[in-house]
Amino acid sequence: MSVPSAYWTAIVDNDSAYDDKFFYGVRTTGVFCRPSCKSRVPKKENIRIFKDGRLAQAAKYRPCKRCNPDRQ
Repeated sequence: MSVPSAYWTAIVDNDSAYDDKFFYGVRTTGVFCRPSCKSRVPKKENIRIFKDGRLAQAAKYRPCKRCNPDRQ
């Protein structure tokens, strides 16, 4: 599944306007983040998009310790 270009741009630009509109998981680390997370940008092919954090956790991704996507 490819990442929509608007989501990819939001991740690369750390765009907080997209926070809580989607979350992204990184397959290689098993972590999910908000688009505004300041962590290193993963390779596009390793990203999985989620509608909300609960879906990411259900898919066995853990919340990022930097951006805390499981908190408001």
